[in-house]
Amino acid sequence: MKKSVEQLGSEETMDICSESDLPGTSQQDSDESRPSSASAVTTYTNYMRQSLITKNFQEIKSFGEGGEKFNAITNSILFMICKDMQPFSIVESEGFRQLMKLVVHQYKIPSRQTLTRRLDAKYDSLESVVKVKLSFVDSVAITTDIWSDTMQTRSFLGITVHYASDGKMFSFTLGVCDLEHRHTAEYLAEKLMETCNQWNIPKEKITAVVTDNGANIVKAVHIAFGKHVHMACCAHTLNLVAEKSIDNTGTLKGLIGKVKLIVTWFKHSIVASDELRRRSPKKLIQEVPTRWNSKYYMLKRFLELRSIINEIISNHISAPAMVTAFETQEIEEVTRLLQPLEVATKELCGENYVTASKIIPMIHCLKIRLMAVSTILDPRFKKILFQNLTACSTAVEHLETIVKSLTSPLAAEQIAPVGSHHIPDEDEEFNLWSQHHVMVEKMNNSNNDGTSEIAHYLKCPLKKFEQNPLQLWDDIKGICPTLAKIAPKYLSIPATSVPSERVFSKAGQVLTQQRSRLKGKRLSKLLFLNSCDELFF
Repeated sequence: MKKSVEQLGSEETMDICSESDLPGTSQQDSDESRPSSASAVTTYTNYMRQSLITKNFQEIKSFGEGGEKFNAITNSILFMICKDMQPFSIVESEGFRQLMKLVVHQYKIPSRQTLTRRLDAKYDSLESVVKVKLSFVDSVAITTDIWSDTMQTRSFLGITVHYASDGKMFSFTLGVCDLEHRHTAEYLAEKLMETCNQWNIPKEKITAVVTDNGANIVKAVHIAFGKHVHMACCAHTLNLVAEKSIDNTGTLKGLIGKVKLIVTWFKHSIVASDELRRRSPKKLIQEVPTRWNSKYYMLKRFLELRSIINEIISNHISAPAMVTAFETQEIEEVTRLLQPLEVATKELCGENYVTASKIIPMIHCLKIRLMAVSTILDPRFKKILFQNLTACSTAVEHLETIVKSLTSPLAAEQIAPVGSHHIPDEDEEFNLWSQHHVMVEKMNNSNNDGTSEIAHYLKCPLKKFEQNPLQLWDDIKGICPTLAKIAPKYLSIPATSVPSERVFSKAGQVLTQQRSRLKGKRLSKLLFLNSCDELFF
């Protein structure tokens, strides 16, 4: 049974005032003190009551509009809408209202219009925060792609930004632009520049722009930022390698087509699908030409279920012909060949860790200079996986050029041209050793031109593969300060354009039939807020 405030107050007062048990305290003294004890209980009880009343009023006030708890809960609802791709109408749904009534009955759920206004305010606030963060970094990388919404026949250009800071990778969705005209390279370049200008990103700060191999988007990057900045999506290139290799082998293409026909038959036959479902929890996977590695997933699942598929097909006259034992062996070989490409694609599609430096160690792609520099600057790889020594030395020379370009302006200001002599001013005190000091300074600066720094870095032991290369540079920057400034610029480049494609996957979850009237500007704000983590909110 719960005790009342009066009982609690009486017990505490009795504990405080029970001095008759102490030595030197008489019963008479105790009796004389009883009136004061009763008064203390009354005072304490009134105090507790007043505290509870004050606390309740403060609690009620905090749940009112503009109160602390009201703002916290409303902010959390807004975070849920942005992160989980929920419509604003969720606050009007019966289930949500019942939940909030049970959890916090004092909270008055805001309307859709209120949440929309708060989203605009949140976007303006976080946009300013991200602009400040971007202004403090020396370089950024961008990914971009085009997406068409088939339900509304609308096209969008998605743009994401990536950079390294304090040993971590950061990425944000800069925007999703409505494409209202033909997707010419000039029009796309204009949209790219508009977005960069909106976020105060100058062209000089952009290290790389990663896209797929579409001719219009590649040319748009060339127009907007220059040819040297463009980088082809490594995952897209890997997928093209697999597709072209299979297409150029007629027998293999026919065999895969045979498997695809069987999978299609199962997808269209309810009887066959029910039978397969009863015998295995796994389903057959259909190849989708626009999905990377979907051919590998289809063949792999087919091999896993081939014995069951063979039995089901043999019981249906309308079923397509089953693959032979020899053909099954060929499919197993193709699957083993495609597996490394699937693993490499998945590894290179990350956003929260360094990926650009893994391209050469994975597939020995030595034709892209940016990736060669990234690999050398990764303390886990350096030069060990270069097969082409010429490409390796070219990358090192390019890195030396970058280092010298960073150090030579300062050296040029401090060192007099070769062959010149220092002529003292009339007021300057004569110093016999002044020319010696100039020569020593020349010598020191010539030995500190960056080449020795690179050589020292390459001689250091390789680091463990599991370590974060960005954090490793925090330990190395004491001995390689110039390289430490260059490393984040190249290590922060994403290996693929997958981040911008992920944006469109999320956009597809937003642009549902129920939200068909959503404007492109509102969609862009939602996707930007979705890319911000909880700490930003």
